[in-house]
Amino acid sequence: VIGIFLYFKDKQTIVTIAPFTCTVGFILNTIGIDLGYFYPLQLENIKPHTVAIFPNIGLLVLESCIFILIIRHTRVKPIISNLLLTILSSLIDMIFIYVNILHYNKGWNIPLTLLAYFITFYVIYLYYLWIKKLEIVKAN
Repeated sequence: VIGIFLYFKDKQTIVTIAPFTCTVGFILNTIGIDLGYFYPLQLENIKPHTVAIFPNIGLLVLESCIFILIIRHTRVKPIISNLLLTILSSLIDMIFIYVNILHYNKGWNIPLTLLAYFITFYVIYLYYLWIKKLEIVKAN
């Protein structure tokens, strides 16, 4: 529901950021699952990589689009937005761990999750700046 609202608020941002974020999330979650650092709850007859698709196309995309929309439509500095969404995303992970939807292994922990989200949102911000620069070049 929030994604639909955001889509009608700023279609260009959603259409530009969502596919990139989905790809980044898929790559990072696949690496983390394959290396055994974290493991989503395995639903009956569904493999872990398939279960990981749901956060990739939902939660991470939504958080990233909100991140870019905050940067585009407010005066909040990108670093502050990144920190706030990093904390929010990590809190959501903590809730998932608490209700046994997500499990950490091999020394993976919340500080590493914070770092991973911070870097991921920073990469998405760099992508946004690159797209913004391309739009300026196209306009000239």
